[in-house]
Amino acid sequence: MKPELFNRRLFMEPGEGLWERRAVLNPSMIEEPDGYHMHYRAVNPDWLSTVGHAVIQYKGDTPVVAHRAPNPIYEPRYEWDKFGVEDPRVIKFEGKYWMFHTAFDGFNATTALAHGNSPTNWEDAFRIGPLFTNEDAINLIKDKPSLRKYADYWALDDPKQLLWEKDFCIFPRRINGKIAAIHRLRPDMQLVYTDSMEQLGDQEFWEDYIRNMDKYVLLERDFPWQSSHMGLGPAPIETPEGWLLIIHGVNVGDEKYGVRSYRAGAALLDLEDPSIVIGHSPEPLFEPVEEWELKGDVDNVVFPEGVVLRDGRLDMFYGGADRVIGVVSVMLDSLLDYLKTDAAVKR
Repeated sequence: MKPELFNRRLFMEPGEGLWERRAVLNPSMIEEPDGYHMHYRAVNPDWLSTVGHAVIQYKGDTPVVAHRAPNPIYEPRYEWDKFGVEDPRVIKFEGKYWMFHTAFDGFNATTALAHGNSPTNWEDAFRIGPLFTNEDAINLIKDKPSLRKYADYWALDDPKQLLWEKDFCIFPRRINGKIAAIHRLRPDMQLVYTDSMEQLGDQEFWEDYIRNMDKYVLLERDFPWQSSHMGLGPAPIETPEGWLLIIHGVNVGDEKYGVRSYRAGAALLDLEDPSIVIGHSPEPLFEPVEEWELKGDVDNVVFPEGVVLRDGRLDMFYGGADRVIGVVSVMLDSLLDYLKTDAAVKR
């Protein structure tokens, strides 16, 4: 039985500062001694995206903003992100803070990785993931029938544009000695293992990866609510039952789900071998229903990217219609039970 969600509400709106006056959206969350640090995408009236920061504390079961930075904590620095840094996913890993984010140069959306020694102090970034044009990537896989659907999907984009790479984040610990990461080369989600963060930027590594991408596909578009494409939300969450993924899916516009919309779902992976999918929600956990989820800069969007787990309750923070931030809760046990039973993958 699909778990019941509760305490759904609008959490944060655009601020007074010019840099975040148009929109705030797609927040990630990490726990620190003084509260939960939120990193979110902020958009100014000229559509330039930067990264904002807030500290969230709890009054009983209610999250509230204890501090909100008056200025962005991370801004475009390079030619390849000059049109915006988007959708930050911040994670603590082996003593450092890492921020996976989308870098937009006005034509290409690629993934970049910044590191720092605190949630608000970020050093230089570098691009990661495959930096191949759609045309070149198609040529790498053109002789593999098993990858034909990827070639067909990539052919819909400009052949000179780089692969549209988003929704990249690592697991919070090594798995069998390797750094494990989930990312999304449209339309599905893939799992990759690497020895170091630096290797994530090695293009020889990614060339071999793309040639053999059928080995790395993790989740496919198995259900109508994700018929266009899908991607990762927050970083994977370790539970006794497996790695919990909160994901998003986009439908193409169909009889069952209507207009094209971003919805939220979940999946459960094996703890020691995340390539084994235990469960994958056949229906969305939640979808746009509130006015601020239905109407905004991009209509019909809920985009979960941050979670807080407290006392068995999972609070999911998400972008609403690419303009505001919402929050909704679910009991962890009920979600895991659902993924192990009604949403269990048939083998």
